[in-house]
Amino acid sequence: MVILWLAPEPPVAPLTGGRERARRMIVYLAARHTLHLLTYAAVTEDITGLPVASVHRVPYGSRRFGAAARRLIRRLRPDALITQQGVTIPSFEGHVILSAHDAVTAIPPRTDRLIAVKADDVTGVDIPVTILPNGVDLAYWSACDAPAEVHTLLFPAALHWPPNHEGAAAFLRQGWPLMQQRLVEAHLIIAGKQPRPELVALCERSPGVTLIPDPPDMRPLFARAAAILVPTLSPAGTRLKILQALAAGRPVVSTPAGAHGLALNDHILISEPWSGLVDAAVRALTDTALRSRLIENGCSLVRWYAWDHLLPVLDAAIES
Repeated sequence: MVILWLAPEPPVAPLTGGRERARRMIVYLAARHTLHLLTYAAVTEDITGLPVASVHRVPYGSRRFGAAARRLIRRLRPDALITQQGVTIPSFEGHVILSAHDAVTAIPPRTDRLIAVKADDVTGVDIPVTILPNGVDLAYWSACDAPAEVHTLLFPAALHWPPNHEGAAAFLRQGWPLMQQRLVEAHLIIAGKQPRPELVALCERSPGVTLIPDPPDMRPLFARAAAILVPTLSPAGTRLKILQALAAGRPVVSTPAGAHGLALNDHILISEPWSGLVDAAVRALTDTALRSRLIENGCSLVRWYAWDHLLPVLDAAIES
């Protein structure tokens, strides 16, 4: 089968949640079908090395994306068109699939099937839905299994994504002062793609906080962290960072919104912001028995979220 995949950004490093999910799906399908990729991308982004039949790029913000898609449809004659959220679907007579990494409230016309992360991401949809939960590469993240820096928290996130920016900024303003009162030695690392100037300034004014913009590899930062913090206030996003933390053998402290959609009652600490979240963070950093229990429970659970275990649901979705 010939597939044309339309992406709002290339599935290459730095791997945000949306990029990671798209990359895993593309690699899986490209091993079984002839897959071509059309993506928005900057000139500086290296999108070589993907195991696809061809890669085509259009600059971000360009109005030429639709025209490029139509040209590829005429030339490649694909059997299926897969689009991600944020991409307008061109006119196409074949099978059209929308791949969503977040909540879906409206389906574009001409869509035949939706691939969603979880059932409660889908409301008012009257087309077939395939549920593909988010997963994790166990071997990749288990490489973080190294002695952590005592009392160090890490918030790993795509910082240009509004819910991540808002959660980090709110925690710095309201949660971090409480954290310093409870645990003077605490150190917070905030790391991720394209932090906004407001967040940069907040980090500079916050004692004990280190901001690492656009890290090429998150694993060394996970290895440094004694616990992973997820202070987001909105349930939007992929929540891959929690699965990655469990695979890396790190305890997780999250708001309810940050862990929304994941059945992790005995595997992470979930508390409301900000006093409760700070109390949970202090426990995760200082209670040795609790840390051991969370790590053991998390490692047992995360095996079920291995990408290799989840991705085969795509076979029926593509061929139906």
